[in-house]
Amino acid sequence: MENKIITIEEPDHNALLHSVSRKIKNPHDTDVLFTMQQMERICKQPGVAGIAAIQLGHPYRMFAVCINKSKPVKFYFNPKIVIYGEIIETKTEGCLSVPDKQGKIKRSKSVAIKYQDRNLKMHYEVLESETPEEALYTQCVQHEMDHLDGVLYIDKAEAIYSNEEMEAIFAKAQAAKDLEISLQQEFTSQIFNGDFLGDEE
Repeated sequence: MENKIITIEEPDHNALLHSVSRKIKNPHDTDVLFTMQQMERICKQPGVAGIAAIQLGHPYRMFAVCINKSKPVKFYFNPKIVIYGEIIETKTEGCLSVPDKQGKIKRSKSVAIKYQDRNLKMHYEVLESETPEEALYTQCVQHEMDHLDGVLYIDKAEAIYSNEEMEAIFAKAQAAKDLEISLQQEFTSQIFNGDFLGDEE
C-alpha cells in the first residue's frame, strides 16, 4: 500500500506534523524499510529536494535528501544539527505538507550535523553553501530537521505567500532585472556610438 503525503489541511495530520518524531532503533524494521522506499520514490521526483518520514504519517526520526537527481537519495537516521553557522540568509521555501504556499525564512548558510546511516553507524558532516546545489542542500537539511522536531517552515516564516503571489513577486523582480539590463545595454551602446564622449573643449 502506497503512503500518501499528509498535509496541514487535515486537523489530525496537522497535529501529527507538529509532533516530535521518535528515535529509530531498528532501521531494518519492515515498516521503516517500506517508508524508506516511499521516501526514495518521492525524492526522485522533479521539484522535490527532500522529505521526512513524518510527512508520510510515520513519526520516525529520519529524512531523505536528493538535490541532484543523478545521485542516490541520502538518508539521515536520528540526526541532530550540532552547529548552526553564524551567517544567516533569507530563503524562499515551500513544503509538500503545506500545499500552494511559499514563505520567506531565515536559514544558516552552513551547519554541522551528526547522524546515523541505515546500519546505525554514526557520521559527522559539515554542510557549506559554496555552490547553488550545496546551498539548497544545506537549506533542505535544516527544513527536514525541523520536521523531525514538529516544526513547519510556516511556524517561523517572516512572510507567507500563495503560489500565485510568489509568482507575481518573481515576475516583478525579473521585469526589474530585465529593465536594468536593457538600460545598461542602451547606455553601453550610446558610449560606443560616441554619444557620451564628454564635454567639448
